[in-house]
Amino acid sequence: MAYDICQHKFSPTALNLHFLTCTMLTWKETITNLDKLVAEVNGAEDSEYTQLLERNRTNAIPESANERLQMNLSVDEAARELERCDQVISELEEQLARLKEWRNHLIRTRIAPKKSLLSPIRKLPPEVLRSIFAHVKSRILVSGANSGKLRSPVFGLTWVCAHWRAVALSESQMWNDYEVDWRSSQYFDPKFIAFMRECFEVRAQHSPIDLALLGNTTTTPSTIHIVLDIVFQSPERWGDVKFDFSWSRPSLEYLAECLRIAGTTSFPHLKSFTIRVSDAAELWENEVLRTLQDCPRLRDLQSSFLDPAVACDMKHLTSLKLDCFIGHSLTQLLMQCPLLESLSLQNFSSAPIPNTVYHHLHLAHLEVYIVDWGFEVGWGTGLHLPALTHLSLFPLMRDEGRFEALHEMTRLLIRSNCSLNKIQLGFYWVAEEEKSRFLDDISPVIAPGTLIAFS
Repeated sequence: MAYDICQHKFSPTALNLHFLTCTMLTWKETITNLDKLVAEVNGAEDSEYTQLLERNRTNAIPESANERLQMNLSVDEAARELERCDQVISELEEQLARLKEWRNHLIRTRIAPKKSLLSPIRKLPPEVLRSIFAHVKSRILVSGANSGKLRSPVFGLTWVCAHWRAVALSESQMWNDYEVDWRSSQYFDPKFIAFMRECFEVRAQHSPIDLALLGNTTTTPSTIHIVLDIVFQSPERWGDVKFDFSWSRPSLEYLAECLRIAGTTSFPHLKSFTIRVSDAAELWENEVLRTLQDCPRLRDLQSSFLDPAVACDMKHLTSLKLDCFIGHSLTQLLMQCPLLESLSLQNFSSAPIPNTVYHHLHLAHLEVYIVDWGFEVGWGTGLHLPALTHLSLFPLMRDEGRFEALHEMTRLLIRSNCSLNKIQLGFYWVAEEEKSRFLDDISPVIAPGTLIAFS
């Protein structure tokens, strides 16, 4: 007696060897019968099919009424056979789906759990597990679109067994990297916030915190405040930090107020700091930067605006990216960053030009965007960049001001006596003769084999 998988109710012990044997025999018999049927049909119809192909090529349509009738009857018979084939295929597919379902059930409930218990990794001591877990460490994502839970591969490690959970929870470095994104939603469930607080304050313990907070003009300030209140429990723990409050001035104001109330000016673990705001929030961004007074490990700084009157600690920077420097000149900026190796800058504000000569000995990568209103005459006065090797220049000006801007860059390069081995030029509005003239003018500082790319 053969069992019907479609009618069988699964249980951990229901499908025994007899059931599987009968099922496989039924399938084998069905397949054998189908093979015979197909073979017979193929043998009988091969010659007819050849004749039909030839008649189609020569357009030998049936002439007599009797021949047309016989052909129509043949089509009807084949259509009935096709319907039977479709029915059998449907039944087989249903049986196959049930069998696959049972196969997955066996793997999930009887094979995988036992293999897991027998796995050698369960015998590994905690110190070895910690080394393995270190490769799984990943940022904990907090998104409004998925406000029911936090997302990260590290959570999966706590679900395997009590031993793994204890080891994972004891490793504070696995709970110290967060990205909170408000741009897709305005609401976080209170239970969700409580769990985030536990991860941030309890599981991360006292380890340095890497953090990215992302909001925009549609973000409700109160939603951001809830998370900022958690973050500002220990700002001295910040490591890599990014605040992107583009077009969200209330959030930036609250951030500046939190820093002021905390009274923290020393950030011993801060390695990277990014703050992105809109034009209208320049004042509040300066208030945030003003708190960065003692940052011995700060190497990377990215900011929408930077005012030299706002004295933040930049003496250890190796990378700096600015949209706008509210100061006199490139010389004035680089004098505050003696160890800087990479600089990306879009524009300056109008300001008097100092008569200062300064040799910056570390800057190797310079990226400059010259926009219509961004670079006054003399922005590079007195500056020497002898270590410069990579230049990216994007003159986005359509008016005559771009000529003076390019001449200023030429004078800076020649004066620096550097050796460029990579040049990228985004000369969107520059004529071919201007491109050639600029490259000819700076040819004394272009090293042999230099890669020059236009974009």
